[in-house]
Amino acid sequence: FGHSFLVCATGLSAREIVDELDRRISLDPAEELACTRDHLARINALRLDRLLDTGAL
Repeated sequence: FGHSFLVCATGLSAREIVDELDRRISLDPAEELACTRDHLARINALRLDRLLDTGAL
């Protein structure tokens, strides 16, 4: 990809993470960047929810 592979792994099994990598490895750079942004948004939302619920990351 030319950058780190980012996946929101919350709730995913190891097999599902590998399947996601297999799916994304054939994407063109723009599609992969869009997937990376989507997963980063999911991670950020989970972290914000946790911060608002508990006051800690």
